[in-house]
Amino acid sequence: MTFKDLRKRVDLTCKQVSVMIGIRESSYRKYECSSRVPRANTIVKLKHIFQCTDEEIVSALNYHTQRRNLIN
Repeated sequence: MTFKDLRKRVDLTCKQVSVMIGIRESSYRKYECSSRVPRANTIVKLKHIFQCTDEEIVSALNYHTQRRNLIN
């Protein structure tokens, strides 16, 4: 499960999500490509926007954190 999977499931664009959480689209895209990991308050916002369970948002966060660690 990735942030992109969750976003696509609720039929939103990167731009729409970025506006909803109050950041630039380029910053949100960095979450999806694992260049950045969102802060706790942003994760709570994403969970609400994506209408997902705790397990699903944690799964996506773990995926991106692990991927980021491999990249760096």
